[in-house]
Amino acid sequence: MVNPKTTLDALNAIPDGLIILDEQNLVQFFNPAARALFGDDLGLTVGCPIPDMLLGSANELTIGQGAAARQIALRVIAGGQSQGVRVIWLHDITEQKRLQESEREQRAFIEALREVGSRLNTLTSLDDVLNGIFDQIMHVVPYDAGTISVIEGDETWIISERGYKERGFDVFGMRFPTDSTTNIKQVISTKRPFLIPDVREEPTWIKTPNTEWVRSQVTVPMKIGSTVFGFLHLESAMPNYFNQTHYERLSLFADQIAIAVRNAKLLDDYARRVAELEEIIETRTASLREALANEQAINALRSRFISVVSHEFKNPLASILLSTDMIKRYAHRMTPERLQEYVESIQAQVSSLTLLIDDMLFAHRAEQVGFPFKPHPVDLRRFCEQSIREIMPLTGDRHQITLIMPDECGVPVMDER
Repeated sequence: MVNPKTTLDALNAIPDGLIILDEQNLVQFFNPAARALFGDDLGLTVGCPIPDMLLGSANELTIGQGAAARQIALRVIAGGQSQGVRVIWLHDITEQKRLQESEREQRAFIEALREVGSRLNTLTSLDDVLNGIFDQIMHVVPYDAGTISVIEGDETWIISERGYKERGFDVFGMRFPTDSTTNIKQVISTKRPFLIPDVREEPTWIKTPNTEWVRSQVTVPMKIGSTVFGFLHLESAMPNYFNQTHYERLSLFADQIAIAVRNAKLLDDYARRVAELEEIIETRTASLREALANEQAINALRSRFISVVSHEFKNPLASILLSTDMIKRYAHRMTPERLQEYVESIQAQVSSLTLLIDDMLFAHRAEQVGFPFKPHPVDLRRFCEQSIREIMPLTGDRHQITLIMPDECGVPVMDER
């Protein structure tokens, strides 16, 4: 025969909660473990109805709020031979859930670190790397807004942001003196993260309309070796949000970020420099093409000039040769006046050649140092008559050149050269 006292002692000693109900769902018994799980929240009393939440279809319950909340596994068991009697079995799984959540967070953290490490070997653009880093941080430490900044000289430069622009505050590209804020100065000095649990209780916090929503902030140094390369800032709208676990994880994460950001920035700077060099090369190539075209034009002009000069030399030389040949052949038949005409023609053609050579030398000097243009009035009739006299020996006695000019033909101006 079962001793009722022994059975009661055994039920009270069970570490899990037990509640026994009759067929009308009235509480017939509950052990100390059940009372400990619920306290006075459910008002467990023998002879009173069981709360509906314990008879639903849920397999798990959350009792309490915040840090004091408990996760309870629930199972309803039929009472065997006792018709209508049921037993509610309750097991505290808070620690199990906490361990599972911790394990999940740890896996997410390891995966995020692996992702950042992967990006070190598969860098694309700086923007892609920074956006990917923000995505991975969100898996490890959820946040409302954040920035990644680097130190350049005496300034800190924000090279990426997440969550600020949506709130009407565009911080991308902002620069400010590195020693202008307390948190950054302390991070550089200690090389450790700086945590502000509640900015409204932080005397050094600078209030601005754009950051009125911020309640909690953490600043983490990004280091290359022992040198602080930049900063990761995360902010939350919830006070006391960032904790020691976030602190430690972000410390490990930030060094990986520093390597990724530095390498991506170097690659980005290299790509920008290559683009600048390509532009310079293209500009110089265009200049060389233009210079080559000019050189080709000059060569063509030089060829035409040589052709013209050759022609100009041929005419006086032909006249001289003709005059000397006439003198050689017929000097004994010529009158002194006729002989004098041929001699004067030769002298004129020699003077013409001399002038042509002088003009060529003058043009060469002018090309080197330039020359002034000095136009002056010219007697056009006299100029034409002189030209006729110079070419008359070429015509011989068989042709006659007649100059026909209007009485009024104006006074042209030209340089003697």
